[in-house]
Amino acid sequence: MAKPDINKCSSILCVEGRSDLDFMAEMLESVGRGPVFIKQFNGWADLRQQLYVFLSPELLATKAAIGVVVDADTSPAGRFKGFQDALKEITGKEVPSSGMWAGTKPSIGLLVVPDMTTGGELETLVWRSWSGDSQNDQVTRCILAYEECLKQSKVVPRSADKARIGALLAFRNDDDPRLGPGARSRVFDLFSPVLADLRRFLEGFPEGVPWSVES
Repeated sequence: MAKPDINKCSSILCVEGRSDLDFMAEMLESVGRGPVFIKQFNGWADLRQQLYVFLSPELLATKAAIGVVVDADTSPAGRFKGFQDALKEITGKEVPSSGMWAGTKPSIGLLVVPDMTTGGELETLVWRSWSGDSQNDQVTRCILAYEECLKQSKVVPRSADKARIGALLAFRNDDDPRLGPGARSRVFDLFSPVLADLRRFLEGFPEGVPWSVES
């Protein structure tokens, strides 16, 4: 894929990393939004710091919408507040709550995943969606049993939900067992009710031609 031209995209979505980028590309395509240039950073701290440079006055003047999706990790409220303040300082627009958009030309949006009441990350949301489908009950039990077996051997993942997604994709999409490629291979139901808030947020981007990503 040729490197996309940010100048040809009317909107921008900022995410924490490559896996998020690939998954969001599939989600944006599923909701029919674009052109959206998806910009990846190196984690939430790098994203927040780099926003001050990346979202220059020149860039803001040329875009219809700019959205940010970040993981809640252990503090949904704290994560939202940190990015709410940064975006207000940079753009002058205050996003009132997670999943909302503020202003026009450009609209500024912010979403904390999986939600504002529990900790976690994008993989947490996707795992909830997949494991919550009754047709996946047996495989879900197998993955959780595998996880428990490893814990008994004192092998504990840094992120349980990333480990669960990885275990699933090692069988269902073994060529590339990551979240984004798994979505591209239709392992996950992107129209799941569990993903409704994410879809609703992405629908805040203007309708248009297919999305574009940073290579």
